[in-house]
Amino acid sequence: MTMGINYSKFNPLEFMKMHKIKFLFVVSGLLFFSYLSAKQGSRERICEQIVKELLEVEEAVEISKLPGGLSGAELFLAHFKDKNYVIRFLTQSSLEERQREILACTIGSENEYGAKVYLSDVEQGFIVMEHLTNDLQEDEECVALAKLAKRIHSGPHFSYSRSIFDQVDSEIDEYLNTQKARIEFIGSDWLEKIDRALSEIRQAVKCYSHTAPCHRDLHPQNLFFSKGQFLAIDYEMAAQDDPFVDLAMIVLSYHLNLSKEKLFLASYFGREPSVQEESKFFLMKQVVRIFWGFRLIKLVPDDAEELLQPLASREAKQPSYTTPDGQLTNASIFLRDAFSDFDSKEYSQALKTLLKKSITGLKG
Repeated sequence: MTMGINYSKFNPLEFMKMHKIKFLFVVSGLLFFSYLSAKQGSRERICEQIVKELLEVEEAVEISKLPGGLSGAELFLAHFKDKNYVIRFLTQSSLEERQREILACTIGSENEYGAKVYLSDVEQGFIVMEHLTNDLQEDEECVALAKLAKRIHSGPHFSYSRSIFDQVDSEIDEYLNTQKARIEFIGSDWLEKIDRALSEIRQAVKCYSHTAPCHRDLHPQNLFFSKGQFLAIDYEMAAQDDPFVDLAMIVLSYHLNLSKEKLFLASYFGREPSVQEESKFFLMKQVVRIFWGFRLIKLVPDDAEELLQPLASREAKQPSYTTPDGQLTNASIFLRDAFSDFDSKEYSQALKTLLKKSITGLKG
């Protein structure tokens, strides 16, 4: 079911009422949000006011900052008595982008594959949602991840479409217009390999693609296992895209070995994947690696000292994602892994398998 939303008139609160999402909050009126806008306090103070005003809480509220992901969104935990809520401040500057993220998050909440949304405000740019904790047993992981992906891909459509190929092209173009490119942080030989591979993969999957609702940022920091299933948060990148993007992101971010990867795919499809599906999945993993590589490079300021060391010379270690050195080293790992696969027999065979289907389809 596609939800036709007029963004110029979109109100997330009215949307949630229309779709029968239960409210935990009582909103006293728009004056409160004007108050927040005018207030010059810290994020912690604003979180406290959100809880006190909307929940009518008189006792002390503990506010603590939570670690966020690569999007840069600030997350805070609000705790009082035995209750916990998460307040997420959105990073987007435009009203349309905020509306899109809130809508995607609300769809995830309503269809029970995302954290429950209790309240959102587009103008102030925040979402209040349930606090999730992980209680996962290792042997449940692959099957539970597959079930989550299936729920997302079978759910209501998102109102925004974005191809991973177009997004990678955009990331590369943005890189080429930065100081990083002028100092040749990524060598021309690497850029040529990337350009050639993206062209080959795009052509190979062209006649073997479809779109579905996709989260497009599925990694351990955005997934929580609660009450027997995974739930996803952070819908900033959610859009209609190829579902193999989500599948590739899950396998890469969870570092699933070959046996677990097979179990994950079989659980997702409800059967053993076909040769074409395996080929496409292998190729889409390379696209996701390139995408993540350039996303990590973009996080590092153009004048960072770490850029003095070319990407190709970085050691293949697995550091933190929170420092410039760690981000660049991980970017190098993603791109090197893709290059290694580009030179493999599996890569050439995957291209051949999908291109053969494409030619056969044209003849038919």
